Amino acid sequence: MKIKRSTWRLVVVLWFVTMFVLVFALKDGLTNSLVDEFDGNAYTPTTTYGFKEVPFSTSNKGWFLAYIAANALDIWSTQYALDNGCTEGNPLYGSDPSAGEMILIKTIVATIMYVSVEYLSSSETLVRNRDLVYGTGAIMLTGISLYNVSQVE
Repeated sequence: MKIKRSTWRLVVVLWFVTMFVLVFALKDGLTNSLVDEFDGNAYTPTTTYGFKEVPFSTSNKGWFLAYIAANALDIWSTQYALDNGCTEGNPLYGSDPSAGEMILIKTIVATIMYVSVEYLSSSETLVRNRDLVYGTGAIMLTGISLYNVSQVE
């Protein structure tokens, strides 16, 4: 089933807004929101493994938002190319993916990236690793988007 162009644009905008809200909801890490129900004290992790209470720096927020924007641009450019006779080359999507399929797969990948960076980085390297992962993702997806548009004759 093909989604009308106006519908998929709305879906991309809603996805972008949802991811934008998530970055601010999760910016201080998942553990900050855990509260002991009995005495009201915030949970403080005692280990450096797992999720840390390291807030997003200004550069972390910028690169994360750039990564989300690049994902939205990639969805738009892919749909633009598909609407103009091109076929999808990404094996995760198949030859003619819907916008919903692309959003679902991108959300899963973004979640895996977020959990991986937050869980596997040490407290000392977390801020740098966030910049590295989201910055690299944003730059790569922007290049892919430009390539997608360049394929339309």
